[in-house]
Amino acid sequence: MLNYTDAEKELIASKDICYLSTISANGWPHSVPVSYAQIEGVFFIPSNPESKKIKNIRSNPKSSITVNDEVSENGITLETEANILTKEEATALRDQMKILKGWTNTVSTRIVKLDPLRKASWSL
Repeated sequence: MLNYTDAEKELIASKDICYLSTISANGWPHSVPVSYAQIEGVFFIPSNPESKKIKNIRSNPKSSITVNDEVSENGITLETEANILTKEEATALRDQMKILKGWTNTVSTRIVKLDPLRKASWSL
């Protein structure tokens, strides 16, 4: 697990949206804003099972997320290893996120687990 500075922790806790980048089959990056939850240093995002990010992760689990503050222009980028949770693994987390984050998931919603490997932050 990575060690975060207090400023990095505060930024991550204060935001609801990060930018997830995955690698497309053609080798080009695919970046999208997504809602996230961080639990014990691991990030989780909900996704439609047919989304491009899910297809990309199935082919290549290398990914990154960026959390930033557009006003202060500070942020953190994390290189992550992405894993799509099984339906069984995702059920409890999906229900918890409905309560904590207001996610409007269905039973078909996939949850992606993002394990941070490296980080770079700026202006923090």
